[in-house]
Amino acid sequence: MKKILLPAVLTACFLAATAAAGKPKYELLPEELRLLSKKGIDGIYAVDLAEAEKNFNLALKKYPEHPFPHFGIAMAKWAHLEYLEDESDPKLEKEYSELTDKAVSVGLKWIKKHPGDANAYLAVGG
Repeated sequence: MKKILLPAVLTACFLAATAAAGKPKYELLPEELRLLSKKGIDGIYAVDLAEAEKNFNLALKKYPEHPFPHFGIAMAKWAHLEYLEDESDPKLEKEYSELTDKAVSVGLKWIKKHPGDANAYLAVGG
């Protein structure tokens, strides 16, 4: 009897704790940040990296605490390495590494206050 009762009690406790914790509310990007980010992403796809960087830097100035502009700047640097360099460039690789570390750091901090922001998880997980 104890072998059956213990798993049932543990399962009930787990389900109760999960229900009590609640589900985080999904958070959309602020509209201006969404538009700037879209322009930045479009710039990366078009390999117009100056345009991408311009939009992500503008987003960073307006939303310095949000991880998505940091992520966008790192992705623009990655695109530069991937599409515009014929050979490996240690300086650019170091810059990219530092930018991704910053995006992850800002993202983790943001997620603590905004657990429902899927874009923050993207910034952390790339």
